[in-house]
This record gives sequence, C-alpha cells and structure tokens, in this order.
Amino acid sequence: MKIHVKGFTVIEVLVAMVIVSILASIAYPSYVNQLRKSRRAEATTELMTLSQAQERFFARFRTYTSVVPGPDLCAGQACGLAKSSNLSENEFYVLTANGSATFYTLTATANGRQTDDTDCRTLSINSVGVKTATNASGQDVFDICW
Repeated sequence: MKIHVKGFTVIEVLVAMVIVSILASIAYPSYVNQLRKSRRAEATTELMTLSQAQERFFARFRTYTSVVPGPDLCAGQACGLAKSSNLSENEFYVLTANGSATFYTLTATANGRQTDDTDCRTLSINSVGVKTATNASGQDVFDICW
C-alpha cells in the first residue's frame, strides 16, 4: 500500500516566493509613482483654489496680495480659505504667494515625503492663468505635472 502525502515541496514554495517577489518589485515602484501623482493633484487643486481666492480679493480691494489667502484676509468676508498655515491640506506642499497691485504668482513647492518627486518639484500659476512646473533640476515639465 502506497501512502500519498499532500503538501508542497520546498522547491515549489521557493518558486512561488520568487514569483511573488518579482511581481512585488514591479508593482511597488508603480504604486509609489501613483501616490506622487495623487499628491500633485492636491497641489494643483490648492493652487486653483488660491487663485480663485486671489481674484475674489482683487475684486474687493482692487489689488492682489502676497499673503496666502486665509479666513481673516478679507476682514471676515469669505474671499479666502480657512487655512492656518501655508501648507497644503495633507502638508505635501508649501504654498507661497507673490503679489503686487496688478499681478500675482502662486507656487506649491514639494514638502516632506513629496520631495522624493523629482519630476515635479514646484508648480505655479499666475494671474494671467499661465501654469508652470519645474523638476528637481529646474527644467520646465509642465506637460508631466499639470
């Protein structure tokens, strides 16, 4: 009488582990890249919202501001964001405003873990609606980032 033992051999387990590790080595960089892209979306959303706040500020005071619009910027009126700092919602970008009487530029610069995103280090928009983006080397990468 022959006894049949059910189970896996060591070789079968090792082959399965190799296959899983190859799949993981391919999938993880793609996952990290998608995280970076979703964080970029946060920056573009914040910049567009701040741009709208700048325009509301301009409509009321006939000048732009160098302050990142906040709740008290319009003396109690709803022309800004309820922000307590110059960081984006999840703190992946530092938001800055450079404004004058007739022109402004809003910039989002990578912060924290997002600084690993060398493809899109800074994103900006100005009062004319021109959007720009630069990578870690300072090259223009608008097509990738916006």
